[in-house]
Amino acid sequence: MSQIIMLDDVSHHFKINNQTISLFNKLNLKISAHHSHAIMGPSGVGKSSLLLILAGLEKPVSGKMTFTDRDCIKTELALRQCSGFVFQQFHLLPELDALNNIALPLKLKGDKHAIEKALFWLKQVGLEYRSKHKPNELSGGEQQRVAIARAFVTQPSFVFADEPTGNLDTQTAKEIADLMFSCAKINKTGFVVVTHSKDVCDRADFCYEMSHGKINKVNVQHNLKQGSVV
Repeated sequence: MSQIIMLDDVSHHFKINNQTISLFNKLNLKISAHHSHAIMGPSGVGKSSLLLILAGLEKPVSGKMTFTDRDCIKTELALRQCSGFVFQQFHLLPELDALNNIALPLKLKGDKHAIEKALFWLKQVGLEYRSKHKPNELSGGEQQRVAIARAFVTQPSFVFADEPTGNLDTQTAKEIADLMFSCAKINKTGFVVVTHSKDVCDRADFCYEMSHGKINKVNVQHNLKQGSVV
């Protein structure tokens, strides 16, 4: 059996001015590697919080998140170590050029081939000619391509993406969505994305909709042709 993330009766809330705001209650969800999963819903329903819990970056108020690898239960740290992340705000280091932003996760692991692998991924996202450019010299779409390459460069089991197309225009958003799903499919990476976009949802193997503290599986049309890695 492949790597699996399971949520069992997970509930979460936060407090503002002594008032408890409930996000979701007793959610049950199974996320498997080698498949893509989209979580859709309006703002404020807790999509980002759910993503953080799935990624082992935040603990739920109640319930349990379990990460298993070939039927062996692993720690949240083990999950984080085999995961990549893509955010709406890119989160690139401004002092590093594109190549070194991508290489950074590998350098932190002591990989002697970090630059070589980063260059490969820079080519995969079509930006080898931008290798020496810093984030402020790149467009929003280019920055997100660098962020995608950084997420995949460590060959993770899972990549988690939080509204990765939210700050992009319609055409660029489509290109970025195509790129992410193509990278995930080619590398057999479990891909989990939270989004407002039905178009993004239709690209996933499995789609879920969050509303009123619950999550429900919805049918996907798969009527949008995915692009290939450029």
